[in-house]
Amino acid sequence: MIRTIIVDPERAPFVQLGFELFATGDYTQEELADELYDRGLRTRATRRHPAKKVSENKISQMLRDRYYLGYVEYDGEEIQGRHEPLIDEDLFDTVQEILESRMTAQERRRVHHHYLKGSLFCGRCQRDGIKRRMIIQRTINSKGAEYLYFFCRGRQKGLCQAPHVNVTLVEDAVERHYSAIRFSQPFIADMRDQIDAVLGEQEKSARLLRKQITTQLKELDTKEENLIDLAADSTLPRTKVKEKLRDIARERRRLEERLDTANADLTDSAQLVNASLALLEQPDQLYRRCNDQQRRLLNQAIFHVLYIEDDKITDGELREPFGELHAIQDQRAGATGAEGARKRTTRDAGGPCTPSGVAVLLRGLHSGTCSSKTPRVEVRGAYSNIKDQVRALEELSVKLPSLDTPEPPTIKRDRPRRARQLGSEQVVQLIADYQSGATVYELGDRFGIERRTVSNILHRHGVPMRRRGLSEDQIDEAVQLYNQGWSLARISARMDVDKWTVRQRLFERGVEIRDPQGRPRPRAGEAR
Repeated sequence: MIRTIIVDPERAPFVQLGFELFATGDYTQEELADELYDRGLRTRATRRHPAKKVSENKISQMLRDRYYLGYVEYDGEEIQGRHEPLIDEDLFDTVQEILESRMTAQERRRVHHHYLKGSLFCGRCQRDGIKRRMIIQRTINSKGAEYLYFFCRGRQKGLCQAPHVNVTLVEDAVERHYSAIRFSQPFIADMRDQIDAVLGEQEKSARLLRKQITTQLKELDTKEENLIDLAADSTLPRTKVKEKLRDIARERRRLEERLDTANADLTDSAQLVNASLALLEQPDQLYRRCNDQQRRLLNQAIFHVLYIEDDKITDGELREPFGELHAIQDQRAGATGAEGARKRTTRDAGGPCTPSGVAVLLRGLHSGTCSSKTPRVEVRGAYSNIKDQVRALEELSVKLPSLDTPEPPTIKRDRPRRARQLGSEQVVQLIADYQSGATVYELGDRFGIERRTVSNILHRHGVPMRRRGLSEDQIDEAVQLYNQGWSLARISARMDVDKWTVRQRLFERGVEIRDPQGRPRPRAGEAR
């Protein structure tokens, strides 16, 4: 007997809130635990342990628990419970999609959010035969402006010299790349015509084969009945009858297997190809209409990985059947002129653009032997069953925006400047100019790079840095600002010197220095 379950009225609102917050895509599980703690969620206090924050592991279990949908597990089976559901199916499914998408990208979400995390890899390392993930870094300048950059994980260990790339440049590069994976309209129309032709031929051939095998099976049934009659009349020895019956059983199994093959329907493969063609019919326009979570799902459905170098996508590994379809389209596009005539002859003899070639593609998808010309592409994609692939693409298409909806307005933003990389001769010249007396500001203007980049180059090459002082005008300004209430740190950031330099110049001017609480510091010998 199943007992009645009473929902905890104190914690139930926090569970609902937790699902709603996580469904926005703006929270990691760790951050969600912190947010719920700040809003009042605590574990149950016991005699030995006081109430405390719910752990990240418990948050993970909560987000996957179908109990909150109103189900319980009884005797190994899931049944409808007697308690009121706290959330609905749509909200639960949204949360599962976010959890799955982050797991698919193998993304370790901690602090910095971005829908491309986990999908980007270093193009420079790829050229050297190494696969390294791009990770994200957040920086804040002296004015408090925040910037996000992608950079190769190899930089952390000095194994890669690829520059940091501003997130805006990366987003634009991926958006541009979607134009490159677009299927042309003639190719889509031709493929659909060939698919229809293949399915028609398949149905015709299957009918003939089924008729032939069915006739053979009926003949075996007749032979079997005759043998049984002979055995009943003792006309043949029983051992001889058993042997012949075993032969008939083996032949029947062989024919039934052939019948299963004849009934093997390529419709699922055709649906998969048609869905893939539709998805990449206008992918660039579709991508521009997607929000961040939709872009994450779309990227993961189409690409295994994207390789980026500087601010350009240099390569991408497509999932199947996108990879195979692009291989066919590229082969068609290359068949021009005299070489094209030769290739078309080959194609007419059973190439990928004829019904026989498309049949090979569909049967390859159906049997799991389809692969693109690029050997590194995974054969089956993320799903072991083609029906699952079809279902996944259909579900994805429902979640994506319609091309009939207007594009969101373009937000005007300053295009960030890509960090310039100096050659070895320029680095030598920069160091020589600095040692000759040039300031880091002058060198930044001279070489077209940031002041901090100049300082980093000098530090990497072990060049002793000159301590920068303050001019008399700057000291006057510092005194005025400090008397107005500015802190030493704020003044030092404004004048680009360390705060101890500011403190020393103020002290020399006789300015009374405050402590961190804003009170005058006691002079030597004075009591606090």
